[in-house]
Amino acid sequence: MINIDQANQTAVSRIMAARPILKTVATARDVIPGMRDNLLLHAGPPITWERASGPMRGAIVGALIFEGLATDWESAEKLVTSGQIELEPCHQHA
Repeated sequence: MINIDQANQTAVSRIMAARPILKTVATARDVIPGMRDNLLLHAGPPITWERASGPMRGAIVGALIFEGLATDWESAEKLVTSGQIELEPCHQHA
């Protein structure tokens, strides 16, 4: 029988002993298959703006403002509903 506490201790010890190394930094457009300038990737299944939950909409708006593509909620919503910004699930670009 597996001792869960021992397994957890082993896993944590291995994580803590690891020494990650940053090898490179690149833009998403350069490393994600199918990435485009007007594409915003999101978690979960395919959605449209109309079917997105409140938290998902907030994340989309926040991303567009952070990237400098929108200045406020209204301008971000207009970009998405007009089709200027496309939404696709992350898992379709792995």
